[in-house]
Formats: sequence, structure tokens, C-alpha cells
Amino acid sequence: MTPESPPRIWQGLLRRILPRDWRTDVMGDLEAGWRKRAELGSRQAAVWYRRQALGYLLRIPRLAAKRLRVRFSDAIRFPRQGRSRAQEGWMISVVQDIRMALRSLGRHPGFTLIVVLTLSLGIGANTAVFSLTDAVLLRSLPVRDPDSLVAMAGRCGDGRVSISYPVFTEMAERQDALIGLFADCSPGLERARMDGRRLSDLRVASVSGNYFQLLGVRPRLGRLLTPEDDQRGASGGVAVASHTFWSTRLGGDESALGRVIEVDGSPFTIVGVAPPEFFGARVGARADLWLPINRSVSESSLDWRTGTFFNIMGRLKPGVSLQQAQESLSALFRHVLEADSKAGRPTVVREDARVADHRVLLDPARNGFDALRSAYSMPLKVLTLATALALLIVCFNVANLMLARAASRGREMATRLALGAGRLRLARQLTLESLLLGVTGGLGGLLIAWTASPFIASFIASPEDAALLYLKPDPRVLGYALAASLITGLLFGLAPVVWSALRDPGTALGSARSEAGMSRPRLRFAKGLLVAQIALSLLLLSGAGLMLGSLQELAAVPLGFQQQSLAVASASFEIPRERRNAFRLSLEERLKAVPGVRSASASWLGVFTRSDMGANLEISGYKPAPDESTAVRLNTVTPSYLETMGVPLRAGRPILPSDNQEAPKVALVNQAFADRYFAGRSPLGATFRMRGDDADVEIVGVTGNFLWNDLRAENEPIFLLPATQWGMEMRSIQVRLEVPYASVAGPLRKAIEGLDESTLVRDVHLMSEQVDSTIRSERMLAHLSGWFAGLGTLMACLGIYGILSYSVQRRRREMGVRLAVGAQRRGILTLVLREAAVLLILGLPLGLAGSWAASRTVSSFLYGVAADDFAVHLAVVVLLAAVTLLAALLPACRAASLDPARILRCE
Repeated sequence: MTPESPPRIWQGLLRRILPRDWRTDVMGDLEAGWRKRAELGSRQAAVWYRRQALGYLLRIPRLAAKRLRVRFSDAIRFPRQGRSRAQEGWMISVVQDIRMALRSLGRHPGFTLIVVLTLSLGIGANTAVFSLTDAVLLRSLPVRDPDSLVAMAGRCGDGRVSISYPVFTEMAERQDALIGLFADCSPGLERARMDGRRLSDLRVASVSGNYFQLLGVRPRLGRLLTPEDDQRGASGGVAVASHTFWSTRLGGDESALGRVIEVDGSPFTIVGVAPPEFFGARVGARADLWLPINRSVSESSLDWRTGTFFNIMGRLKPGVSLQQAQESLSALFRHVLEADSKAGRPTVVREDARVADHRVLLDPARNGFDALRSAYSMPLKVLTLATALALLIVCFNVANLMLARAASRGREMATRLALGAGRLRLARQLTLESLLLGVTGGLGGLLIAWTASPFIASFIASPEDAALLYLKPDPRVLGYALAASLITGLLFGLAPVVWSALRDPGTALGSARSEAGMSRPRLRFAKGLLVAQIALSLLLLSGAGLMLGSLQELAAVPLGFQQQSLAVASASFEIPRERRNAFRLSLEERLKAVPGVRSASASWLGVFTRSDMGANLEISGYKPAPDESTAVRLNTVTPSYLETMGVPLRAGRPILPSDNQEAPKVALVNQAFADRYFAGRSPLGATFRMRGDDADVEIVGVTGNFLWNDLRAENEPIFLLPATQWGMEMRSIQVRLEVPYASVAGPLRKAIEGLDESTLVRDVHLMSEQVDSTIRSERMLAHLSGWFAGLGTLMACLGIYGILSYSVQRRRREMGVRLAVGAQRRGILTLVLREAAVLLILGLPLGLAGSWAASRTVSSFLYGVAADDFAVHLAVVVLLAAVTLLAALLPACRAASLDPARILRCE
């Protein structure tokens, strides 16, 4: 039997939602197609009708956007007297809707304020994280055509191979795949004087002469470096100042051009100023001064053929692909290495590889050199996802508020529909209200993001370096905030629009409850949004719990030395080799004379400074396997190093002042060294040689294991050599304190700087700060994910409180009757709490499933905590349950305290 009409539900949706000029034609076409298919079977016809109707409904937003664009375009293109009456009426109606939306929001300032503050928090958190992500990962260098820039590095197999400066210069002269290649040294603090005064905190970068030319940077003042400025010869030359250095240290005056700055004793004349937006080719690395590399780097470094001290970047020629350039440069790289090998010159060719295995790797470098990107790429992506989930919770919460407000306006909307107002006109007005709230919340979010971005950036870099990330709102960040505001407004405004569109005016006007609020189906929908909020909150809390647990595990890792009350300084000294031992002794004595200092020492390298040095050893009595590497990390230290650092001596003796250049060579090894190379026997008295050195080194002591650079690393072999025997420069200074660090920080710096005019103190801080700097990404993830999880949970709790309060208000008569017929107030309390418990029980499984899936994403950041750690997930569930029930307690107490006589009398 053929059904009489198509499915009523879809017919009703089409009649209420389709534009008027579509409605007749679309409904007629659908009904004709349905009747033709109904002869073959009602089920097949119903499925066809449903699919066609859904297709038309999905095309409505695109049609509305097109009409809006056309109408605004006509309004701009045509003068007022040339507009049609329809165009004029449409413009007037839009203005009227905006005015009505503003008046409607103004009549309820409390509601408007709550919604705007809620949205500001959500959009502000998203915008702050996006601005940081944009600065670190997305923003291009402020140079000409950044998409054609490439970074070059040497490779052999999966390992990195240095491209030395002599090889670079030869390749730069002979290559034909790129417009050019340039070298860039990382900015570092250097000794500098100007007008007889010492300049502190001056960051100098050495670059090749074609650096600015290939980047396409134009000067703010004067001129920039040229290849002619970068010729090897007499010391000194020209320099380019950064805009910040010029404006703050040079007075921002054109007369600064021609001034002379002495850097490491060589004079450089300032000939130009870089534009204000250009800090260099490295994100987060500030350069105050750019010098020609051939005039500012020692000749020994420039002639070093087995290592590198710079990075290489180039620009692709038009029409040359990245792959073609890579193949051409790889062939040239192998040709240069082969020529070096045949000529007997030192080369970077690995002993276990052939020249043919070496190649050049080119990577797109539109964002500059990879200073922060590799360390913070994944953490920032995880934080972006966390803030998106928090914003989704905010949207659900505001949608519930908007639903409650739309329910309170039910009679108003029904009256307007009954008097002839179009449903599209009402939907447009409600949508405009949502968009106004979203845009206002976006403006508040921008203010929050502007304030919070530097704070978030402090997790990545020091405050002065974080300022280089340019976190001020730029067009990209403003566009993101605007898009987030509009999408958020449409998302939370969709529910009341659909609710009003589907509402029948006759039913609304005839219902006694129309003024009371939402019907049961709408209330169930609102509670469904709460279930989603609970699930998302659990997901965020689980991720934050895992990150915080991992951070606690990392903080509890035994370092092998005592970091409490230990201050460290990074410094450099221009002391001749024959005077270094006397200088080290004077330095230690001068530091010990500072009140509050117990002991002091110095070393070539510092722990947890990302510095490293090793040597291949030939150990007496140990025969390595054929493919085994005997490269071991080393450091040179002064005799008081173990005492100052708090490293225990397990066996033998420490390094003594008598271990000088005339005494036999000695060394200390750690326990991991002894276990690996002397398993089952004592290493004391054994000897080893460093490859390339004929001297035997005797092991005189065994220390405890201590970590070097990474809290996640296992204990690895390390040996310590006496600085008095090897004459290395001391770059790291350690001071054991008996008083708080703040009281001696200044005297320590003065004591180091006052020993010699050539002394450059780069930093003085506590060892605990130095260790913490190695887990910045983990700390950022743990703290920020915890804050965003707290924000999401707070929004969910506010939503639970609001809906339960609304539910209690809606069921006042029922609860009054219950109390009047003898129900206990405890039972009313339990009734409301049970409602919250049901929401919690429905949301927890969804949240646990989501957290289990998402925890696999962050498993690589975890240490000492499994992604499915039962204790963490249980603690999160208990916390969320407690917070949820706490949010439900106030409405429940209010329900239990109702006066039944008053309620029944009012009803």
C-alpha cells in the first residue's frame, strides 16, 4: 500500500527552515520524486526523501553566505538613490535586527556579562596559545620571499656530519643550484667597549657578507653588510646594529652611524641599522650586532676542517626544485670531501663510511633556523588541542545559558510568529545576538591573550628572549581571534536558533508552561551538553594529571650531586695558557673570600648546559667488540670540584693540587665507567690513553654517578681530568653557598669580573634553575594543561550548577507536593544529587575512553608514568566527581529548604 505523504518530520523541517523562495519549488520537486519512487516501495522512497531533504538543508548556510555577500556588495557598489526597494528594505531590517539584539542584551546585563567573561576566558586562552604557536612554528621570517629559503646540513646515513667553513666557502663558490649560500653563527655574549665604556649584555652574531643581501633585508638606516666587507685580512671592519640596540643603547640618532665599537679588542664601525622587525634568522635568538664572519672569527676556527661553528642557509633559484638542488649540492659535497681525502687534508668523512655515503640535506627554512621548533613543536600542538577542548566546553556552557534564555523568551517568540514574523527573521536576530556576544568575548579574549602571552612564553625562554618572539597581536593573530569569535558565536547560538525555529506558535501560546521555560526534550538536550562537558573535562584532567605526574617524577630524579645551595656561573677569560693555573687559583681564592661562600671550583664544561666533549679511549685490559665505540664524555676540573658539586668519592683519592704538569697524568672515573670497562675488578691503578695522545693516564679515584645534560638519560661513563695538567680554559664556575643566593649574587659577579679586564660573565644563577631549564617543555605542558583543564572543569561545574538550579526551579511544585505529603528533606536533597550523579555516570565512561585514546598522543612526553596509569585516572575521576557533587550541593540544599505551604499557595 502506497503511503499518502512523505515523512512528516522532514516535511516539517523543510517548511520551517527553507527560505521562502526555495520552499515551493523544492517541496514540489521532492514530492514528485517521492511519489515516483513510492510505487516501488515506501521504504525506498522514504530513504530517498530523507537524503534529498538533508542535502537541501546542508546547502542552506552556503546559500545564506552567498546572498549576504551579494547584498553587501550591491549596497557598496550602488549609490543610495540607485538601490532597489528590496535592497533598501533588507538593509533597514538588518540595522533593526542589530539594534534589537543590542537592546535585548542590554536588558539583561548580568547574563550578558557572564557570557562575555566566559567567552573571553576561552577565546583568550586559545588566542594566547595560538600567538605563541604562530611565533615559534608558523610565522615566516620578515624577509623577501621566505618560501624560497632553505637550510643546508651534512648527513651520513642517519647521522649529522659537519660542513666546515673551508668546505662551505668552496661549495658557495662552485654551486649553481642556488642563488647563493650564507653562513650564520648563533648570537652570543661578547666583550665589547664603546667610547671607553664597557658594554654588558651585547649579543653579537658573525655572518657572511652576503647574509642580508640573500635574505632580502633592507636597512632602516645606512647600509648593510656586503661581500666586500667580509674579506679576510686585518682585524676590525664594519658592523650592522639591530633596531633595538640602535634605539636603546645608541640614542636612536642618525649620528650613531660611524661610531666605533670594540668587540674582543677589534674595532668595528657601525655602518647601518637593521629594520625593527628583523632580529636575525633564528627564532628566539636576539642579535644586537652583526659582524663579518671573516673579520670577527679567529683564523684557527675559519681553517677548522673537521668541525663547524655556524649554520648554512641559501635561496633556491627560480624553477629549481628542492630535490634538484639537494642532488646537485650532494654531488658537489662528495667531490670536495674526496678532493680533501686525496690531498691528505683533515676531513669529516667518518671512519666507518665512504665518501659516497655522505650527502647534503636541504630543508625549507621560511621560518628561519630551527632554534625552538624541534623542542616545542609537539608540546604546542598538544596545548592547542587542549585549549580547543576547553573552548568547546565553554561553547557548551554558553549554549546552555542561551537555551535557558531562549526558553524564558518563549512567549515573546511565539507572539511574534503568530503576528506574522518570519522564522528566518527570528533566526537572524538570535544569530546576531550570538555573534555580538562572540565578538565582544573575542575582544576580551584578545586583551587576555595580550596579557597572558608573555607569561606563557616564559616557559619556553628567559623573559628577555621571550620578548623576541613578537607576541603582540598581528593581522594573523587578530584574524584567528575573529574567526574563533565568529565560529564560537555560531556554535553556541545554533541551539536556541533551532529551538525557536521548530517551536509551534499555537502550542507555545496555548501552553501554560510556555513562560516557565524549557520543555522536557529541551532540558534533556541541555543535560546532554553537560554530559559532553563532563567527558571533555575528564579528558583534560587526565592529560594534565599525567603531565604533572611525569614532571614530579623528573623533579625527583637523583642527579648524583647536590644542587641545593649551589650557584654556577658561565664565563670566559682571555688568559695565556702559561698563566691559566695561577689564574684559576686566584679565582678560587677570590670567590672563597666572598662572605657566605663555603667552597668554589671551576671546570671546562658545566653540567646541564647542553655542552659536550668526549674522547675515544684505549683502556688497558679491555678489548672492545668489533663495532663497539669507546667514546667517553670528559671534563677538566679543579681539585675542589667534587667538594663543591657534592659528588661522592667511592674509592681512591680525589684530584690534588699536586697533580700538576710535572706530575704523572691522572684521572677520576665515575661508577658507570668502572662497571662498564672494569666489571668484577677495581679500576684503581689501571691506565688508558686518549686516541691521538701518547700519554698514559692513571685512574686514581672512582666517583659516584652523576647526570650530565638530561634528566631522562641513564648513567653513562664519564672521566674527569685535572685542569692543572691539561691547561684547558675554564668556562664554568661552581660556588657552594652557606647563605641565601640573593644576598651573594652581586658580590659573586663582581668577584669574577674584577679579577681580569678580559673577563666576560655570561650568567650567574642557581644550579636548580639550570637543571629546570632542561625540562622547560615538560613544565610548560604540565602547568598550562593543568590550567586549561581547570578552566574546562570550572565551566562544566558552572553549567551543572546552572542546569540543576533551573531544574529545581522548574520542579518546585512537584517538590512542594512531596514535602507536603510527608517526604523527608533528606530525600529531596538526595533527589537533586542523584540527578547530578546520573550526569556524572553518563559522562565518565565517555571521558575515560577519550582520555585512554588521547594519552597515547602524549606518551612520548611522559617519564615514570604510564599512559594508562590507574592511580592517575582514579584520582582524576574522584576529583571530578567531588567537584561535580559540590556544584550540585547548593541547588540541592535550596530544594531541601523549600517551604511547601508557600509554594502550594503560590501555585
